[in-house]
Amino acid sequence: MMKFNDKIPKPAFNNFQFVNFTEIMKRDSSELAKETAFALAV
Repeated sequence: MMKFNDKIPKPAFNNFQFVNFTEIMKRDSSELAKETAFALAV
């Protein structure tokens, strides 16, 4: 998907970014910390 995003014609602004959900959820921390990290990344 990141390669797909790079090939989209560049608009005046780009709010379309990907967040690696799996990488965040694999972290060795509490569920609340994982959810918080995901929310901040989004």
